[in-house]
Amino acid sequence: MGTTTRAIVSMAAAVAITVFVACKKEKPEPEPTGYPSVGTYFQPLTGEAVKVTYEPTDESSIPVFTTQINTEKKDCYNVWHFRIFGSNKSTPGFEEIAKEYNDIDYRSASPEFKSCFRSKVNRIDIIAADDFSSDYPAGSSLNAFCQMLYTDLEYLIGTGYSYNSNFRKYGSLDAFNARAASVGGILFPLDDMFLIFQNLPSDIQPHQHNYTLRYSFADGTSVKAIVNNN
Repeated sequence: MGTTTRAIVSMAAAVAITVFVACKKEKPEPEPTGYPSVGTYFQPLTGEAVKVTYEPTDESSIPVFTTQINTEKKDCYNVWHFRIFGSNKSTPGFEEIAKEYNDIDYRSASPEFKSCFRSKVNRIDIIAADDFSSDYPAGSSLNAFCQMLYTDLEYLIGTGYSYNSNFRKYGSLDAFNARAASVGGILFPLDDMFLIFQNLPSDIQPHQHNYTLRYSFADGTSVKAIVNNN
């Protein structure tokens, strides 16, 4: 083999090695091996999509307001599942939503929380649907009587899913609304959010009244759910 030929072969080998190394460097990063913490994102289109009850739960012996997806009204909401029932696939668009909230690497065999609103909530209002008292006729805000217990999902994600003493928040509904307005909305799982009446006048029996619960979202939309207790 002549000198010129050996030079060409050496050059070709060098180019091949350079291309091989470059290709290795351009290999995409592996996908996260964990799971999202939320299994379903839910976007109500009408108030009928939201099912609110006022009753005791497993975690509380006193009545509390809880919110769920009204699965009997499937045409009243949009929904995105991490796993479509009976398959190993996500609803198209689910991964984009999870990435939007950086909820992509919860290391568990399944999501911790069942459902979450698609948009952040920037205000919650509880309104008397009948005469709550002489001072609070139908249409009056009852926010001042309400406390809220919820999981701050973005805080939880931001700490790498560290279940420390700060990921669960408790305080007045007015305080929640003020904070939500200041940060552009709050993301919380529906199955770990409770609204609780406190410091009611002694002559009021809250389980005997009806209510309207209004959620206002950061995208400018809102829905009203009716709570009928009689």
